[in-house]
Amino acid sequence: MLVRHVLGYLPANVVPAITAFASVYVYTRMLSPADYGVYSVVVNVTLLCQAGFFYWLQVGATRFYARAEIDANMPVFAASVYRGAALSSALLSAGYVAVLLFGTFHKDLLDGLWLGLPLVLTRSLVSINQALNRGGAKIVRYNLIECSQTLLALGLGVSILMVRHDGARSVLLGLVAGALVGCAIDFQAIVRVTRVPADARVLRSLLSFGGPLILVNTLGYALNAADRIVIQYLLGSSEVGIYSVAYNTIDRSIGSIFIAISMAAFPLTVRALETHGSSAASKQMTSNGTLLLSIALPACAGLIAAGPQLGAVLIGPAFREEALQIMPWIVISALMSGMQVHYFDHTFILGKRTTTVLWCVGPAALLNVVLNFVLLPRIGLMGAVWASLIAHAVALAASIVLGRRALKFDFPVGPALRIVLASAAMMAAIRGLDLPPTFGGLAGAVSLGVAVYAATCLALDVAGMRAFLYRRFVEFRS
Repeated sequence: MLVRHVLGYLPANVVPAITAFASVYVYTRMLSPADYGVYSVVVNVTLLCQAGFFYWLQVGATRFYARAEIDANMPVFAASVYRGAALSSALLSAGYVAVLLFGTFHKDLLDGLWLGLPLVLTRSLVSINQALNRGGAKIVRYNLIECSQTLLALGLGVSILMVRHDGARSVLLGLVAGALVGCAIDFQAIVRVTRVPADARVLRSLLSFGGPLILVNTLGYALNAADRIVIQYLLGSSEVGIYSVAYNTIDRSIGSIFIAISMAAFPLTVRALETHGSSAASKQMTSNGTLLLSIALPACAGLIAAGPQLGAVLIGPAFREEALQIMPWIVISALMSGMQVHYFDHTFILGKRTTTVLWCVGPAALLNVVLNFVLLPRIGLMGAVWASLIAHAVALAASIVLGRRALKFDFPVGPALRIVLASAAMMAAIRGLDLPPTFGGLAGAVSLGVAVYAATCLALDVAGMRAFLYRRFVEFRS
């Protein structure tokens, strides 16, 4: 069932991932490092706002959807979620406008930040809609919205940039337009649900559960993205642009894998917990871990091994040299972050111990900010890289240790060791061939890596692969 759900959501993850690579290719050739830096800072500010004002609704909608269905209370539940979204939107808008009116910002950054408000409001509404669609296993609708808004955001952003030639603002306008389309697809469903009276008790339960996650997710933002704001403050927009290109190239590719598996696996774990208890949820967590590692770990190994080929093909000349130096380290940081957020942290949500997550991300987020201020003036962009590595290692270790108290499960140690060996064999094969930094070299690295990894997994019988293929062969023959 887990694999089937992951495959069902495949378009919603493959299309945005490909579009993300395409956006890096296009924008690193159409924007200057400074313009790309402004665009990156604005996007990260919107992520901060979304974390602080809307994440409690997103995670609450996913966590309690199954219970609302079991209780036949879905219309009231959805109406309450949207009432919460309206309240959060009003609070955010008032604070956001006040900061921009009374704060001091560079003109280019200020112009971009004004577009950040409609961007965060529309994207947050889409995210809430998608949390409900995901909770209800509305896979076709989910895929349609994700693919539509992503493709339109890039297409319209490029089109506006070609007409207006005004840098980051054109790209941000494209993002707003894409999010508006995502909202429009669910517009009738939103209107229909908002005619239903909200239930104050449902809102209180959502806030009680998700309230602590507001601080948790905001700190998670500081752990994952505050470095770009600190770089902007200390080194300027051009350095932000270079760092963001390297980070986005890695984070979007690795992040899409974690999100793809998590969005299918987490609702299954919730249903297992609600219907069969903690033992079933623990078993599902073990299966989730095996699948997650079998895809994410070789992807990370492949990005490190084929980094020169990927950078030469994807990243524009103005960004390339410095970006290639920091990309391998960002891969490791992205792997640790993905395992923490999309796997080990699930135990806190399942066990309803969301406040405990603060002890995972709080110290790590503070450490990340402090290390950025200490290291950036001394060693440049590598300071942000080392700060991220250290902070994510601290957060992951805390999540593993404290998560055992919320929900105990058996981590798939045996399969993990086999996956590590298969990934190492793949890296050795790619590096040993010394492929040229061209599109052909990249295609060759990908093909070789997939073949070597698959063959090694088969030889090591990762996750019972040999038995699975034998059963399929027998079924096919019969």
